[in-house]
Amino acid sequence: MRRATALYVAGLGLFLVSFIWSWAALPPVVASHFDSSGNANGWMDHNSFLVFIAGMGLLALVVVPGLGALATRHPGRYINVPNRRYWLRPENQVRFGSMFTALTMGIGAAIALLIGAANLATIYANTKQPANMVPPGGFVVGICVAIAVGLVLLIRRFRRSE
Repeated sequence: MRRATALYVAGLGLFLVSFIWSWAALPPVVASHFDSSGNANGWMDHNSFLVFIAGMGLLALVVVPGLGALATRHPGRYINVPNRRYWLRPENQVRFGSMFTALTMGIGAAIALLIGAANLATIYANTKQPANMVPPGGFVVGICVAIAVGLVLLIRRFRRSE
């Protein structure tokens, strides 16, 4: 749980720094979407962009962990994990609830880190004329690596501990 909390604090910190920085640094019209070559192909006004980013952060940092905590209250109905029968036994549910809540906190924090990094890249791209982001292939690779690591951790974490 400590690692999940540390990751959560890091995700929250990067998200808040990027949000505050974007509030101050972005122009009135923000290049907010980029094609595969890094060229801007979508724009938003400053306030709409900030509302969008705030909503994404709220989703990542509050809704994802909240749904995880809520799902552990009715685990037989809403949760599908490896070795489900083992983890949903009454004697294992307390440990499972703690592990699953930490997992969803980690997922939310990882999403917030990604949103914060994308926001910082957007700020940087908007400093150029015309707005241009370094080809965003790194984000795609990062997302694929994060998904693979997440799946491995999920499978390893919920192996039977017998």
